[in-house]
Amino acid sequence: DIVQGRSKHSAISQISILLLSTALALRCRMAAKVAPEAPAAAFANFTKPVPTTPPLSAYDPAYVARKAEVGEKTFALKKPGRRLAYFTEGDPADPAVLCLHSLGQSKWEWLFPKPLPGVFLIAVDRQGHGASTAYPAQSPVTAPRKFSDDLGEYVELLDSLGVDKFYVTGSSMGGCWTLAIAAALPERVLACAPISALTDPRHPSVPKAQRGKLCGDAGAMTLSIGDSGCAGGLMRSMTNPYFKAKDPSKDPGFAKKYISYFKYGDASGKKHGPFEAMDSNPFFVSALLDAYLHGVNSDHCGCVELVRIFGKQGWGFDPAAIKCPTFIYQGAKDAETPVVAAEHLHSIIAGSELIVMPEIGHVTIMLKAEEIILALVQKKAIAA
Repeated sequence: DIVQGRSKHSAISQISILLLSTALALRCRMAAKVAPEAPAAAFANFTKPVPTTPPLSAYDPAYVARKAEVGEKTFALKKPGRRLAYFTEGDPADPAVLCLHSLGQSKWEWLFPKPLPGVFLIAVDRQGHGASTAYPAQSPVTAPRKFSDDLGEYVELLDSLGVDKFYVTGSSMGGCWTLAIAAALPERVLACAPISALTDPRHPSVPKAQRGKLCGDAGAMTLSIGDSGCAGGLMRSMTNPYFKAKDPSKDPGFAKKYISYFKYGDASGKKHGPFEAMDSNPFFVSALLDAYLHGVNSDHCGCVELVRIFGKQGWGFDPAAIKCPTFIYQGAKDAETPVVAAEHLHSIIAGSELIVMPEIGHVTIMLKAEEIILALVQKKAIAA
């Protein structure tokens, strides 16, 4: 419009067009930077060895080979400029399982040493993660997103793959998405398995005074993350740096992040786990680190995601509406998602099963992911 309005002044028009073209080019470069078409190749060595047993100085060769074998695909959504990145594995004629990763991770969280027999696995980069499209850079408080706002994009992907009925599972934030999808699509979801998932702290069944207890460490402060007041602003300012977009061509400090991001403790500083099984599994550790490297692709994504759970706008779907078989997995030593959250989900989802694993934490529970998926397609739970 500006260019048309000044069509009589050709010099100004040319300058306007040049500036517009430059702005568009810069915008495209920025978009490519935060949401690459495909993850960078694995680098040969980490800056410092990751303190596992023995120390890990580079990605496990078996993991690198599996990632290359599986590959990555992207799906262009109906809305112009938006896409989802994903990988599939297995026979499309087998039961389909949609796998959703945790906050700050990516689809590589669901890459296993071998294909799962009898399963058509679909692992997707959730919006704002990996090579999927980033969220608009808008305030998560003044323009909060409900789970329901973006759920249709997963439906588009499933439809494009010819998947009608399916199973769904997810870890942590992916577990919350699992609940939302199962509640929203009762005619399509055959069974679901939320893993280490938080519940809706503002659900009608939760007394106001009890909301904070469902939010983990520093519950009342965490709950405030969706508020517009000082407490909410403080929580968001503390959260944003923790989930910053990373340069996938560089080691983001895996040695340090492995301890702080995957081996954290509770508010008192006590470490939870146990971590021996994780430390001694180079494939699993490599998948975690690579999923973290290709995690959030925009600096505001962490807050956008957390406000989905804790914001006053609500989830958009009621977990209590879930009708399919539901298997709620929770680690008793989880220092991030409290057991009371899993117990609340169990209390409002009719017929659900609660599996509390006594010696498992928030991350180490994913060592059971293969078992959970294989049991899910049989509509069973694994033993605690």
